[in-house]
Amino acid sequence: MTREFEDSEGLRQLIESFGWTLYDITRFMNSRTKPELEDLGKRGPAQNYYFKGHYFFAPIFSEGISLRDAYYEKECTGPCLLIDDLNHERWISLEVTPKSNIVFFGGRPPDTGHFALFSRLSFDCIDEENCVIAWSANPLTTSDYVFMRADQTLDTFRRYFRIVQIQNYQEN
Repeated sequence: MTREFEDSEGLRQLIESFGWTLYDITRFMNSRTKPELEDLGKRGPAQNYYFKGHYFFAPIFSEGISLRDAYYEKECTGPCLLIDDLNHERWISLEVTPKSNIVFFGGRPPDTGHFALFSRLSFDCIDEENCVIAWSANPLTTSDYVFMRADQTLDTFRRYFRIVQIQNYQEN
């Protein structure tokens, strides 16, 4: 039996407060198949998160709208973490590409701090330390990876989690 992530409910509520949720894609990851949005939408969002589990971020959608259409309706690119201090103890490992084309929240100009964009969250154990990994599966770009300490994940999301909107991008 896999162990439940101890801050599962708090993390779910926080993510849902942004109008997003997580879908369990563990079965797809283990079988190395691509999850279809229609299948995920029918199964519904995950209520709890477990170590050795993999989850996909998606906007919360209303009755009669498909999960695919929810992305267009929200006009969102997706989740991100603002990272001001690359050396903070909460980060086990980081691989974050520079993004000079994002004009960000709260008057934060481009090139101030780092922004890790991601679409998935995995709960794992590395060198006997529980961790949560924020990542994307996009073979066309260099993806960001954020490995954070599991016991600091809820606090990290409270402080640094945001949803990137289309209007946050500028033309270069």
